[in-house]
Amino acid sequence: MEDAVNKIKTVFQDVLPLQINSSNNYSKFEYIFPKIDLPPSYIVKIILFDILNFTNYGPLDKCTWHTYCEHKMYNFVIKDYKNYAFDILCFKSDQMGLSLAKRLKAKIITASKRLDNILREELTLKVNQRGFYLNNTYFTLFSIYSFYKDKILESKKDFDNYIFTRKNTKTHIVVKMTKIKTYENTIANYFYALSNSFFSLLEFLLIALYGFKQSEIKFSDFLKKEWREQFKLIFSIYYNKNLKLLYDNLIKIKDTYRNPISHGLVNRNISLLFPLGQRLIPLSYDFLPRQMSYRHNRIIEPDDVFEIINTFDKFLEMIGKEKPYNFYSLYIKSGFPIPIDDNMIKLIKKEMSTEEHFKMYLEKMAYYHDEIENTY
Repeated sequence: MEDAVNKIKTVFQDVLPLQINSSNNYSKFEYIFPKIDLPPSYIVKIILFDILNFTNYGPLDKCTWHTYCEHKMYNFVIKDYKNYAFDILCFKSDQMGLSLAKRLKAKIITASKRLDNILREELTLKVNQRGFYLNNTYFTLFSIYSFYKDKILESKKDFDNYIFTRKNTKTHIVVKMTKIKTYENTIANYFYALSNSFFSLLEFLLIALYGFKQSEIKFSDFLKKEWREQFKLIFSIYYNKNLKLLYDNLIKIKDTYRNPISHGLVNRNISLLFPLGQRLIPLSYDFLPRQMSYRHNRIIEPDDVFEIINTFDKFLEMIGKEKPYNFYSLYIKSGFPIPIDDNMIKLIKKEMSTEEHFKMYLEKMAYYHDEIENTY
């Protein structure tokens, strides 16, 4: 550890801290490299203030920290930008100033990679100690699922309108059949995207719900399990008939429809065809229900799509209503990072007396975070 830190210091051996005064104040510097987002601001801050012991001159507009340094007789400002990027400014932006700014940027990138490797080793040790947070991707995943669900419902509405408006109108059978086929294909195309998005959402939710469980299973071991095993660890499906039925339906949907499209419609033995007489047959007709793998089969009936959507929505509705998952769901939907930390979870659970109280608690948290974010 000490050797790695010394190597970082060596990178900056010709970069010296600069004391601020009236002749080199911030307003006299010009931007050379604004909004550098890699490496991120937090890594650069650790290097400058915790390792190199530069002076932090505090916040500026859209900035939480800034400092001054000298490199080859040229003065620079390195400053944060909105807590995610950083800027490099130079007092004299001539050709030499630009060249030295590039070198300074390169030094920061090199040192950041070394520090990132150190942090990765240190932080990896914390994974199984439940001392970290899970990035919350609920909004993104749910938005994708909702998008394809809405597209399917819109397609059905358009088709129903088409049938209704031509109820008493003579339409050529070929035109009508073409319209029906187009509708079925549109529904099917949206459905496979919908199915993939739902199971991605489901897998995220299972990991997120793990954070609220006082589990003896290590996080890394939990991640290694398939989602169906994770599901049984999170939910007591054998004590709830409706939940067990929901679980069985999800398994059937995934096995029937999701896997082939996730792997280019090529899935081990399912995609193998053998010549027999004048045609090709599958390894077993047991594979035929996996319809999308075989172009001669109807992809999926629209009615089946709506039944599957109903199953997906039942699951999402269940975790939104049944205790204690309704509280966990509210927290996940709030967008906050999810603690995989027993002490933090205990503090949050203390606020789960009623839904109304917990919603107020989450609103206060959101207000607090907004205040911090909007300060800079």
